[in-house]
Amino acid sequence: MRITNKMLHANFMQNLDRNKFYLEKLHNRIASGKMVNRPSDDPVVVSRVMTIRTALDEMEQFDKNMRDAMSWLEISENSLGNLTNVLQRARELAVYGAGGTLTTKAMAALADEVKQLIEEVTQIANNTHGDAYIFGGNYTTKPPFELKNNSGTLEIEYKGDFAKIQYEVSPGVNMTINASQNAFQLYEEGGEIKSKVYETLIELVQMMRSGDASGISNRLGEMDAIIDGVLSERASLGAKSNRMETALQRSLNSQYEFTRILSRLEDTDYARAMIDFSVQEAAYHAAIKSGSQILQPTLLDFLK
Repeated sequence: MRITNKMLHANFMQNLDRNKFYLEKLHNRIASGKMVNRPSDDPVVVSRVMTIRTALDEMEQFDKNMRDAMSWLEISENSLGNLTNVLQRARELAVYGAGGTLTTKAMAALADEVKQLIEEVTQIANNTHGDAYIFGGNYTTKPPFELKNNSGTLEIEYKGDFAKIQYEVSPGVNMTINASQNAFQLYEEGGEIKSKVYETLIELVQMMRSGDASGISNRLGEMDAIIDGVLSERASLGAKSNRMETALQRSLNSQYEFTRILSRLEDTDYARAMIDFSVQEAAYHAAIKSGSQILQPTLLDFLK
């Protein structure tokens, strides 16, 4: 087979282009720090990298949901803790008033303090998480509890509902983060939502003002039931918060493992990349040198 100068030149350029291609590929790996910079570099690895990145993005969103849920739960639990303290103080005052030995003036003083406690309950009931009211169900933009004073008689109006606010904390898993109606003993009657907590406290004020020690004594059992209901709701919120904390830690561990796998798949091994680059660079220079010697002679070089 006859080897012409044209064939030599074509083979030389083809080999030189191949060497430059590999040099560019190694340079991109070193400069970018990534083993794959385009799908054509390694379709299988790129597919796995995209799958892992999608999973990590989903985990980050679920982590955000869990952190928001934990924050909401903690605020709700703390609010109910304050509510428990207020109710226990109200019960102590009720015990004093149920004794039947206090003067009218002393009973009036107890009534005034319970009235202040009712206003404090309203402040607690209208607590917010950010700009969202936490005890109003789906009605999170306005205070759910409004305390009114109609000619000296206290009344409460609830403007929320019994809806559950749910966060998706993992694929297909939703958690209710707001307290149930048990927190304030809410119930519906005649198309109106009422609160047993407020009703009992308002009745205590009225009985203390009228000196009805017997009626106050009969309300002590109701006070105990209300406090137990609040404690039960606090326990439920605490359990959910602990669950969220455990789930968040598990998610962070999974993200760490996925990140390690991702690093092994796409991050450049600089030591090996530099060695490969040096070898390819030497091959490229050798190809240029040998090609220049093969292609240099022409007929003119031998004419004297």
